[in-house]
Amino acid sequence: MITIVSRRHPLKFYFVLAFGTIFFVGLGGVLFYLFIHRSNTGILRAKDYLAPLVGGVSFFMAWHTLVRYFKNVPKIVVDAYSISFNRRSYFLRDIQSVKLTGKHPFPYIIYYEMEAATLLFNDGKTIHIYDDMYANAAEIKSFLKQVVIDKKDFSMQQTAMNDPAVPE
Repeated sequence: MITIVSRRHPLKFYFVLAFGTIFFVGLGGVLFYLFIHRSNTGILRAKDYLAPLVGGVSFFMAWHTLVRYFKNVPKIVVDAYSISFNRRSYFLRDIQSVKLTGKHPFPYIIYYEMEAATLLFNDGKTIHIYDDMYANAAEIKSFLKQVVIDKKDFSMQQTAMNDPAVPE
């Protein structure tokens, strides 16, 4: 039995996540340090009281970045009968429709369009699989096309034949 486990992209997911988190934590730390340093010297002006406020917002943004990225890019496991997103599983027969391409908003601070596959389940739940965030998105989409749309058994050779990047 074939099981495919998603792999988050090392640059487009992990690097962006690490950079964003380090940036926001660093900014918040510098602002709190400057505020504490100025308060110790006794040279506080009215505008200096914005530093801890903006620093707190910056720490919140670091937390928000982690939460949103991991929520929007779950671990996906597909096998012959089911598909799982983190701990939530669905039977493949419960997929009402599959749209393999299209631009969909990636919810973060603002919503920006990204290429994604869309799965609509019988219970009304819609899940997007963002192509850029997974290193093996093409393999997952190929599986969905072969098994859910075409109602065939999954074949790695068929995936390799349809992929122009794979030499013959």
